[in-house]
Amino acid sequence: MLKSSNYEKFSIIMKKIRHDPDRTYFTSDTHYNHASIVLGATQWTEIPYIYEKWPSEELRHKFSMEKGLRDFASVEEMNETLVNGINQVVGAEDTLFCLGDWSFGGIESIKCFRDKIICKNIHLVLGNHDHHIEDSEKGLQKLFASVSSYKEIRVAKQRIVLSHYAHRMWNGSHFGAWHLYGHSHSNLEVRPHGKSMDVGVDNAYKLLGEYRPFSFREIFSFLDLREILYLDHHREDRY
Repeated sequence: MLKSSNYEKFSIIMKKIRHDPDRTYFTSDTHYNHASIVLGATQWTEIPYIYEKWPSEELRHKFSMEKGLRDFASVEEMNETLVNGINQVVGAEDTLFCLGDWSFGGIESIKCFRDKIICKNIHLVLGNHDHHIEDSEKGLQKLFASVSSYKEIRVAKQRIVLSHYAHRMWNGSHFGAWHLYGHSHSNLEVRPHGKSMDVGVDNAYKLLGEYRPFSFREIFSFLDLREILYLDHHREDRY
């Protein structure tokens, strides 16, 4: 487990750092090596056709989206697409925040996919499938610039709350702070909630047409249109 004293010290440092809006990216739920979410590999859902035998690509894609599956023929194809999606957008000296569920397949898989990403500065916010990384004795936390269960940062002047899980309210939400999360694989975006947003690869695919990270400026273009949440004593008329 993460030591609370170290986490608190690092949280204070992170709040003071102002990240470059042109070099900061966000993603979540890459799920490398996770066969159960790949249409051509899953055994959880009854699939009416072998992947190559679907009547049309359109029908196959519609089915995969409805079932919450990724439309790939194999896990290997998904892995390659996700790795390329990061490397084609995020440079070696840029900063990438991954909000959890990095990889399945154990310790070697975690190391393998970290090695494939050229970005040197990946901050990981732990998800429910990151137990190997959470266990500090396994030595995997050194693969990332930081590892935490929750994080607050600033990009330029924008305050951002990061968590694997979506929050109903978050620190500074009534002052316009953003909340970025993952876990839900775009399902919560059907009903947007204040200035919060799912930055997982599945939502990126729905909004951008590609399995890749969101840039800070892309997120701004979406959240700028959403209303600030005011609840209880945090009503707008009191500020």
